[in-house]
Amino acid sequence: MKKFKIIYKGWVAVVEIDGKKPTLNMMRSQVLYRPNGERLINRAGDNIEMAYLKILTEEIISKVIDEDIGDVINHFDELEGFVPIDGSFGIKLVSIDSWNLPGMHIRDIFIEEVE
Repeated sequence: MKKFKIIYKGWVAVVEIDGKKPTLNMMRSQVLYRPNGERLINRAGDNIEMAYLKILTEEIISKVIDEDIGDVINHFDELEGFVPIDGSFGIKLVSIDSWNLPGMHIRDIFIEEVE
């Protein structure tokens, strides 16, 4: 397994990839599904893992950003270190503002393989 640390403006995630041919083929297909897929692969120096991690990062960040209140509340149901925020423990999330990252660009995402 390879482990990759993804960094975007202070936001960090870690992703593991097994690197086996079926996985790499699936990642290539998902990158090429995008209109700019070939360009992404070329910009990643033909490294399919890096190209895939760039699009995966965009999707993860957009999911985190675009969740509605129900999704956010459900997220905390099993989140280690927190109690549910549905009111059952005296804490309830009542409303949230939407949040977006204006000007988010794939070139601002940095990925490094870690041990």
